[in-house]
Amino acid sequence: MAKTLRRLLCVFTVCLLTFFIFIHPAISDESANEEIPLNQYGIHSTNPYVVDRFIENGKSIDEVIVPGPPDPPEGFVRAEVANLPVPDIAAGTNTIANVPAMTWVFGCSATSAAMMFGHYDNRGYPDMYAGPTNGGDFPMTNAAWGAVVINTETRALCPLSATRNGLDGRAIKGHVDDYWIKNGNTWPDPFIGHWAEHTQGECTGDYMGTNQLQLGNTDGSTTFYYYTNGSPVYDYTAPAGHRDGGHGLKLFVASRGYTVQASGLFNQYIQGQGTNPALGFTYANFKAEIDAGRPVLIQLQGHTMLGYGYDDPSTIYIHDTWDYLDHSMTWGGTYGSPSMQHMGVTVLRLTASSADMGIAIAGSPSSVIIGDNVTYSITVTNNGPNGTTNVIVTDALPAGVTFVSATPSHETCSGTSTVTCNLGKMNNGSTATISLVVTTTAANAALTNTASVTSDSTDSTPANNTATACTVVNNPVPAISSLSPSSAAPGGAAFTLTVNGSNFVSNSTVQWKSANRTTTFVSSTQLTAAILSADIATVDTAGITVTNPTPGGGTSNTSTFTIAIPPPDSGGGGGGCFIATAAFGSPMEKHVEILRDFRDRVLLDYSAGKAFVQFYYRTSPPIADKIAQSESLRFLTRLGLMPIIGVAYLIVNFGALATLLLITCIILTLIFSVRTARRKLRCHHRFNFEPESLDIGQL
Repeated sequence: MAKTLRRLLCVFTVCLLTFFIFIHPAISDESANEEIPLNQYGIHSTNPYVVDRFIENGKSIDEVIVPGPPDPPEGFVRAEVANLPVPDIAAGTNTIANVPAMTWVFGCSATSAAMMFGHYDNRGYPDMYAGPTNGGDFPMTNAAWGAVVINTETRALCPLSATRNGLDGRAIKGHVDDYWIKNGNTWPDPFIGHWAEHTQGECTGDYMGTNQLQLGNTDGSTTFYYYTNGSPVYDYTAPAGHRDGGHGLKLFVASRGYTVQASGLFNQYIQGQGTNPALGFTYANFKAEIDAGRPVLIQLQGHTMLGYGYDDPSTIYIHDTWDYLDHSMTWGGTYGSPSMQHMGVTVLRLTASSADMGIAIAGSPSSVIIGDNVTYSITVTNNGPNGTTNVIVTDALPAGVTFVSATPSHETCSGTSTVTCNLGKMNNGSTATISLVVTTTAANAALTNTASVTSDSTDSTPANNTATACTVVNNPVPAISSLSPSSAAPGGAAFTLTVNGSNFVSNSTVQWKSANRTTTFVSSTQLTAAILSADIATVDTAGITVTNPTPGGGTSNTSTFTIAIPPPDSGGGGGGCFIATAAFGSPMEKHVEILRDFRDRVLLDYSAGKAFVQFYYRTSPPIADKIAQSESLRFLTRLGLMPIIGVAYLIVNFGALATLLLITCIILTLIFSVRTARRKLRCHHRFNFEPESLDIGQL
């Protein structure tokens, strides 16, 4: 008997626990609901669009339809945002960039989802939109697709929201053809009994069940499911003949080759809209989604919008599916007037997109001469498993080159010292190329150029994100075309030699008889070198060469520099008459010309004369410098040179013999004249000073 009682007690206890766990909450919710009036569907709810409420696994679930008007209600007024605040999370404001704004396209829920996936298409999840418009990147509005008139209604188009035959290059029937008649229509879908239903894909409306009467949705509407107590409903699978719009988002993501995080998809009433005031999605939860870069579907009573930003204490920024503008509302409040109550959210968290981006680079040719161009062929490959966006190649050019051009296979490149190419979207398995041309400016035995690639996706193999090409840049072999000057008089001062030619480099060296001289690089066609006075001390010739160092490089042809007594009319320093030039002030003065003629036409004809001239060239320049600095010395020197100039003139014009005879005659004449003068002087002296003679006879 006791044993039977124990068994009965156990059974009673189990039943009691079952009641409190599964049945009591539902009864409690129902009791609370009895205080709320019935809506148009006979459900105790302030939301007129709760069409059903049922118990599943002990939890009360609301089935909510979103009819989403294609245009704002008559007289509807809502806030427009002139300028979004600059994102500053610390200051309590943030917005997600590049979120498209669309007008209503065959359902507000499908349109809001299209805006969300259009954003992701441009941010690391390519192929959310797979059409050709805008180069395959989803545009920031749906204006590019225009509108169509169907059954007297003008409807905007967008293939990401609802496909249609003839739209965006589609050649078969799509969502609009199979499911749409007119907004609010309750007739069977057009394809039923007339043609085969298209294979669903490519648009959000297909997977969310929007407009599909076979899934319980009239034209323009989508259905979502919520736990009445405010807890999240994760990836809900609706009863047969129905579909949760949130679950449809996951189906669409899978069709594009991506996945959703664990517990990364749910519908949830916001806090205050469910029966349990402690539960519900909060403003803080919304901020966390935005800060993570995830737009959120904002569910109003009868309408779906897309939230993409916030501004404390409680403002959220939205695209409302009725224009391309930015709008705002208060979290948990109403939107516009007449008001539409904020009641829930649909949250989607995608698994991080993964794309193994690889890069390769090759330089051609592999060996060049300074001044030649090198063409780097850069190849970028997306090895998958997913597509990606914002593919950027960066190449910081090495020293020793200058930028010429950068040509990508698509998109654009910019920069000249660091070249940046934004290749945009790259699908799984696709490649892109860049042709980068530079001019070499310095020799380098191993010129290395490194390029790297990044994208919005997580890279599973970062080791292949960087590649390097190595090129040998050789110095050319120099060539000499001329020297200036090409000769000098022996015994001259140090001077600067100008070497003209080609293929000179910054570290070229001028050599004098194979010995290096201090060299200055002027250009690739000219060098200067410091030549020592010792280099031109005596009559000689010197071989001038130029050497370029390795890599490459070499020694030029030899050009001859002559050290010799200047030929007639050579100019410069009075043609070697340094002292006379200093005394008379110009090498073209007539007295200097006489001396130069004497040197060229007389002295240089004899070995002794040549020796004298060389001695003079070695010793006279410093003397001439001192004479030139003093007017007194110049005057005295002119006086001293006049006899020499006179003799030189006679010899040049009348010959040495005639001059010698003339000089002899002059000397003899002078001697005779002097002696005659002396005799006369003595005679005159005796006449004036001797006593007169007396005549004794006169005495």
